[in-house]
Amino acid sequence: MFYINLILQSFISSVIVVNGWEDHYRISRQLTTQDSRLYGWLAVQWVMLAMPIAMYMIVIFSGFKSTERQYLTYIRKPIEEFTSRNNKSLFKLISLLTGISLLAVCYTFYTIGFIPQLKLFSLSGLLSAELREDVGRGFEGSFIFRNIFALTLTPILSYIWFAYSFYYKKRRMKLVFYIMLIASLLIVSYNLAKSPIVFYLIGLLFLNVYIKGGVKISKIVYLFLFLFCILIFSYYLTFDSFDILHLLSINSGIGGRVLLGQSMGIYFSMDVFPKHHEFLGMNSVSQFVSNIIGNDYSPRSARILMEHVNPKGVANGTAGLMNSLYIGEAWANWGIFGVFIAPFIVGFYIQTIFMFFITSKKHPIYLGLFAYLSFRLPVVGGVNDFIYNPIHVILFIIFFSYLFMTSKSRLRN
Repeated sequence: MFYINLILQSFISSVIVVNGWEDHYRISRQLTTQDSRLYGWLAVQWVMLAMPIAMYMIVIFSGFKSTERQYLTYIRKPIEEFTSRNNKSLFKLISLLTGISLLAVCYTFYTIGFIPQLKLFSLSGLLSAELREDVGRGFEGSFIFRNIFALTLTPILSYIWFAYSFYYKKRRMKLVFYIMLIASLLIVSYNLAKSPIVFYLIGLLFLNVYIKGGVKISKIVYLFLFLFCILIFSYYLTFDSFDILHLLSINSGIGGRVLLGQSMGIYFSMDVFPKHHEFLGMNSVSQFVSNIIGNDYSPRSARILMEHVNPKGVANGTAGLMNSLYIGEAWANWGIFGVFIAPFIVGFYIQTIFMFFITSKKHPIYLGLFAYLSFRLPVVGGVNDFIYNPIHVILFIIFFSYLFMTSKSRLRN
């Protein structure tokens, strides 16, 4: 999160943009004021300062001087189980959820009518962008069933099965893990997005560290070379013309996407709100929240920005959202107050989760959730997801209510 989301995708970008060095096809040509560059840079600098302060405050409130000792103790511990009776109950739950998640993956592709990844070999770049929007925003099945049981639970369960297979060293558990691995790779890239595959595999790297206490540098190098090859191959399939120099430049291809494309929503948020669109307040957090407070629901700022910056792409179905570091959505929601308070909200949220896991039992279920949240916290997504995230709520209800019931049963016995 620190090196990719904050440093690479936000801080470096802010320095490039505030100095006008980017020569980016959207930032350079469509920002209407120079103030947007300055305000975006200031907002990122505030995140770099305030977010670590918020995280450190949680550590102090928890009674620790730092988390380093607790983290090192955690990764050196062996995997732990509960009592044999509760283990059987938990194992049945995981097996049931695995069956449901595999069913949800099959349901997702059945509803789409084909496997989108196979279409890449026969489509041009423009058509692949249209296909991505069709299978994503144009999905005609149950969004809840797809988002919770296929997109979210499948990767988590694959991590849990990896931990179980490492602990028990049984072939059938390894087989289930491999099945879930294939299902996870298929479902996280079902809408032809490239980065989810990368982050899913990095999640496996994290899981190895949490289980074994560390990994060899050579394995990290091989993994990143493999991931780089995946990205190159993906861009080769989705671009009509392929130029390796163009692909690696800082204002186009992979370089432009990582350094500038993932952060331009910050600057366009400063440019569009409130000059062209009034601040959203709580109206975009969720339909549920809007109904409670009695306001009309509004699309999130990432969608509004894309409609403003690329209306033709939105109209023809080739453009969806302009996501960026959460500070952009914080500004779009509440202006300067949102920029001020957002790093504290996000810092408290992330550090509380981290502190919970490194001070808890090193159980396969906890390991799976920990590995998943290590790369799926929506730092580059939006502040709304740290205020009300229904998927996180449902996940915690499913797993932790069951763990609570089994712990109460163990105490009674």
